Amino acid sequence: MLIGILAALSMIAIAKAIYWKLCFQGVLLYIAECGNPLPNTTLIKKYAERVALKALHIKED
Repeated sequence: MLIGILAALSMIAIAKAIYWKLCFQGVLLYIAECGNPLPNTTLIKKYAERVALKALHIKED
């Protein structure tokens, strides 16, 4: 029973990871199709950190 629960939770986590990756790629594709330059990895990491802090309700210094 425990293995079944862990398997189900793993499948949900994998599905969510795939969904968010596709959403992120969709946003980048939209930016590219609008003619805007794509952000570099440093900028993406900066904004990912800002979004994480905002989602966790942590104020930036």
